[in-house]
Formats: sequence, structure tokens, C-alpha cells
Amino acid sequence: MKQNTQYIILAFVIFIVIALIAFSFLWKPQPITDAIANKKSLQTKTTGSTDTGDVEISLTPIRTGNQLTIKMAINTHSVDLSQFNLQEIAALEANGKSIKPVSSPQLSGHHSSGDLIFNTNTNKNFKITIQGIPKLNERIFEW
Repeated sequence: MKQNTQYIILAFVIFIVIALIAFSFLWKPQPITDAIANKKSLQTKTTGSTDTGDVEISLTPIRTGNQLTIKMAINTHSVDLSQFNLQEIAALEANGKSIKPVSSPQLSGHHSSGDLIFNTNTNKNFKITIQGIPKLNERIFEW
């Protein structure tokens, strides 16, 4: 009986090894399908901090056809972000024009993220201005 158990265990181990080898030959990594992987992003810019009364805002622009998507990360430990409407306080300036976002994340709590989207094909020499978020009254991010 003890010998039968050993054969069963040995057969199981051999099966696992063969399965792992077969899997390693058959498995091929899938390409990243996230839209961001196929777009060119610009350098992330950050203003502020998470110190008391301050807000840290990081923006990363992503070039996308006729829209410019700005990946946002907003963090604070002391300011309620729900009081700020990015549709009203954010603007993109390029080629002598000021453009309001067509879409923006709704801020809440102390940590928010999302996409700020502008209808423009601008991909260089532009700036994003955000007004009224403490401690800085005006935050300017330039690329």
C-alpha cells in the first residue's frame, strides 16, 4: 500500500512538471491593450504638497487625436476637494486661446483622480491653469 501511494505521488509530480513545461511553451504574453500604451504621454508636472492646508496636484498630458487628455492625481490631508469644480476652475491655453475642459473628474474627499479632457489637437507649447485650490491661488502647469 505504501508503494502505491509513492507511485501516485510520483505520477502527480511528473504530471505537474509536464503541465508547467507545456504551459511555458504555449503561453505568450498578450500585448498591452490600454489606450494609454499606444499614446505618447508628456512629463508629469506637480504643484503643492500634502501639508496642512495645501493640495498636491499632478498632471500628465496624453496626446489623443483631436483631444488632449490630462491624467490627474489630487491629494491632500486637510482640504475637502468636493468644493472644487474643475469644469469652472481649469483651463488650457494654447495658440492664443483659452479652452475649458469638456470633461473632468468630480473631486471628493482628500484623494481624487481622473481625466481632464480638452477638445484640442494641441500637443506642445500649452499650459493648464487651475484657479482657487489652496494653498496656491493659481497653479500653472506648462509643457
